[in-house]
Amino acid sequence: MKLFIFEGEEREPAIFRSMEYLFFRESQDKIICSYGNNIYNLYKEISDDGTITDDLYFQDIVPVLQARLDGDSGNPLLGIDRSDISEIYLFFDYDIHNQNMAGTLDPADLNEQLAALLAFFDDETDHGKLYVNYPMVESIRYTKRLPDHGYNAYTYPVAGLASFREAAADFSYYKNLDFIALRFRRNREIVVPSEAKLKNLQRNWKLLAMQNAMKADYICNGRNEMLPLIHDIAQMHIFSSQRYGFFPEGNISILNSFPLFLYEYFGTAFCDIDELL
Repeated sequence: MKLFIFEGEEREPAIFRSMEYLFFRESQDKIICSYGNNIYNLYKEISDDGTITDDLYFQDIVPVLQARLDGDSGNPLLGIDRSDISEIYLFFDYDIHNQNMAGTLDPADLNEQLAALLAFFDDETDHGKLYVNYPMVESIRYTKRLPDHGYNAYTYPVAGLASFREAAADFSYYKNLDFIALRFRRNREIVVPSEAKLKNLQRNWKLLAMQNAMKADYICNGRNEMLPLIHDIAQMHIFSSQRYGFFPEGNISILNSFPLFLYEYFGTAFCDIDELL
């Protein structure tokens, strides 16, 4: 059984359900769970005392979530044993300006926390695998018409992160998420798309996967490879390259983790160059 943990309760699960329908509809062994807070609060909740030490200890995420959701009638982990879960994937935003510690930590401390979390959550079959959006999930819209050959160059000032959602909406060629997302009825049932719409959505996701993988390779290695090797664009490598290459200049290199997840999950064959370009 695979557990998918999202920071938010609406946007991220909706994006994932579209991905699920488009690419792994046949698989029924998935649990979708929302943490409902940011990555820095997750650090505080699962670490032994909320501070960084040489002997830092993190708790297993599953019992932490079960305790957090105790009493919730919609608890997706109700009756689930930890041994039932074989893979764990976590999706959170970098979003460093929007942390709820009332200024008790400066950005350098928060970066240390994220580095510790990425080191801990580095294997989906063990503690789990953490994917980070830079700067936040809305980066999935920060693109011109696909394929966007200028995507590698897009950065955003750290000082302006509070306005990134609006900036992404203004910048994007796509005025909503219909270019990658399915529509849902009020009862959350999917509105089944036409075959043509289905193929267009799948193609857009593959293009996003390709350009985010290329962007990750550019961030990490300064290259512009069409289909980079997965181990060359690991999440810790991406973060370290952002931290020491872009953050000192006051910028974040825009990147989204959902298409990167697809690229890693299905392998480089997911992006058929002849089919896409």
